[in-house]
Amino acid sequence: MNILIYAMIGWLIMTIITALGSRFTIGHLLPDISVVIVVFIAIRREIIPVIITATIIGYFEGQQALAPIGLHEMALTICALFVYLTVGNLAGNGPRFFALTCGGIVMLYHLLLYIIINIFGNAVGFSSWVTSILLPSALVTAMLALIVRPLLMFVERKLYAQQHEELSWH
Repeated sequence: MNILIYAMIGWLIMTIITALGSRFTIGHLLPDISVVIVVFIAIRREIIPVIITATIIGYFEGQQALAPIGLHEMALTICALFVYLTVGNLAGNGPRFFALTCGGIVMLYHLLLYIIINIFGNAVGFSSWVTSILLPSALVTAMLALIVRPLLMFVERKLYAQQHEELSWH
């Protein structure tokens, strides 16, 4: 059930960003909230919730992009697994580490999308020269990660409240 809450938060923010981005964007450059949420989950949860969340959010993003089913799901799940398997070997935490991780993973994610589409024979290109560089996308996603992280931390505290047993002196 908690996975669905994160997926719905991702879908809602993704929809808002897409709506605002259709009016106020520079070179089709939008932050990627799906990567932010999947990285957040991959850093904090076990492997099964990470894969399920990545698949659900990838499906939502793929539907918004009118992409073939499975494309975004596969790329986002690979990124989630990469974060899950590597973040334990890194000595870092906090908002800057989270933002840096999100920025790096969004570049990997878009590179994977490009590679997967080309493997299956479809000619593909980037929407503009700004998005083909990948670094501006990483920067705006990292900034979004810094903004959204407190909201995700709040949701996590509400969903996973620590259970403390008290001693009974009766």
